[in-house]
Amino acid sequence: MRGPHAVLVDGYNVLHAISKFAPRGRDLGLARERFEAWLAQAAARAGVERCVLVWDGRAGTREKRAGRLTVLYTAAGTSADERLLELCRGPFASRFASTWVVSSDGDVREPARQLGFPTLGAMEFYRSWTSAAGKGEAS
Repeated sequence: MRGPHAVLVDGYNVLHAISKFAPRGRDLGLARERFEAWLAQAAARAGVERCVLVWDGRAGTREKRAGRLTVLYTAAGTSADERLLELCRGPFASRFASTWVVSSDGDVREPARQLGFPTLGAMEFYRSWTSAAGKGEAS
């Protein structure tokens, strides 16, 4: 499979799975910033048209963009899981075959697969985008 057109990323699920970024005892805000910077660079290297990173909500900014990366914060009462699946059913529905959903959470992966989206676990995604600059495959 060629690289994806778009990638939808389950923010905290992936962040906490990758030891390079995992904040265990460190500042969570700094960990998010480092992960966002890595993801923006990796998306550009991979030639991905759009990369959407979804974090569980916080007060203030709901969306920000950095190149190919869009960072979304969910509204109060909405989980990142719910928002990712809304994206799958909504704006990315017509591009399901070329949009990867990245999460190790079965509550995200299974519904996304049922909708036809290729999925990758957090470490699988990180390793593929770190070692092959975006040439990994989704299952």
